[in-house]
Amino acid sequence: MLRAQRKNSVFLTDFEDFPPFQHGDYYVKFDVRHLSENSRKKAEKELNETLENRERAFKEMSKLIQQEEDLHIPHDNIYFMLKFLRPKKFDVEEAFQLMKNYFKFKTEFPELFIGIVPSEQAYIYAMNGVFLSPRPDKDGHKVVMARVDRFKFDIATPMQIIASGFVAAEGAMMDQEGQVNGFVGVLDCSGFSYRHFKLITLPLIKLGLRVFQNVMPGIPIRAHIMHQNVLVHSLYKLIKPFLPQQFIDMIHFHGDNYNELLEYVPKECLFEYFGGSLEEPEITEEEYRNFLKQFDEEYIALNSIGYKSS
Repeated sequence: MLRAQRKNSVFLTDFEDFPPFQHGDYYVKFDVRHLSENSRKKAEKELNETLENRERAFKEMSKLIQQEEDLHIPHDNIYFMLKFLRPKKFDVEEAFQLMKNYFKFKTEFPELFIGIVPSEQAYIYAMNGVFLSPRPDKDGHKVVMARVDRFKFDIATPMQIIASGFVAAEGAMMDQEGQVNGFVGVLDCSGFSYRHFKLITLPLIKLGLRVFQNVMPGIPIRAHIMHQNVLVHSLYKLIKPFLPQQFIDMIHFHGDNYNELLEYVPKECLFEYFGGSLEEPEITEEEYRNFLKQFDEEYIALNSIGYKSS
């Protein structure tokens, strides 16, 4: 049930906590309320997050939200604001612009949000193409692993897969540790074919660039690409001129060199397929659906806020 007032709550509905996801020894938990002491110190040092800055930013952000015409979102909830303030190091104007970009994007692409709930994405997650490692690296970065060969485009279109990605990202954005420490991505491009290349159209590329550059709140650290072939390099050459230098600096190509990857990402954070020591789980569609259906009402609420037509 959507509450009229959700001050100082992480959620918009009566949802109380983000439960852990467990499958055998595979265990992932988001902490939506607290930071570890190490992350708190890192936030203060690298993101300008002090109690004084939080209070100042909260008051300024709240005022801007209330003044923005047709934007209907929580204006008295620090948890809601932090996911936009932290990536911009508590620069309120930049954080508010990011917030506006995000909600304007949702109005432009309603097919990626409206009517889409987590449990209905279970068939895509059951491809087991993307996993969040149960262990962060030594610097606290969340490690995301993805395999191109697992995505079945006869089952889901690229836009449907992107929509499921937004569902996952919305949950990840609530995680306090992830907001401060950021994410490391490891993408295995084995199986990237001409069919994949044709599916990645110019409008899709533009959409992706827009999302990563000025729509999604987040603190990406770096992306590691494995087993890239000539088609992957061709795609990268096509995209590279449109990328800011800070994004280019984040991307590392490793080919077949797992030892090189392990210089950046510890073995204990990676599945065996990626040269790590973790056993990769095979999670069924039913397992995903049973876990995700408890989030459905919260996502309906999240997709009900934002810019409204006058």
